[in-house]
Amino acid sequence: MKEKKAAYLKGLIDGLGIDETTKEGKVIKAMSELLGELAEDVDAIDEDVTHAYDQINDLSEELEDLEADLYEDDDTDDADEEPEETPRMLRTAATMTTTPMWPGSLIMRWPVLPAARRST
Repeated sequence: MKEKKAAYLKGLIDGLGIDETTKEGKVIKAMSELLGELAEDVDAIDEDVTHAYDQINDLSEELEDLEADLYEDDDTDDADEEPEETPRMLRTAATMTTTPMWPGSLIMRWPVLPAARRST
């Protein structure tokens, strides 16, 4: 789409009959060519982004299907039954909240800022 607009502008510039041997003519011609190249690049990037967006949507849908299949088994369990053993992941999460992750010597200590002075 951008390429069409750039080509249209290039046609208008060519139709003006600008003398390309003058400084101004050289600048206008160079700008026209640059605009055409940038338009091609933008269109290519736009196509790549659209393709990536489509792939992300496909992966998201597949992930939703996997989650539905994974948690479908949890929905069929009876609420009255207690699990025989707490899953390892839950045990780890429970201990992480009570165990410090960093030794005290590695924790960054912020300097205490002096109190703001009143202006007199």
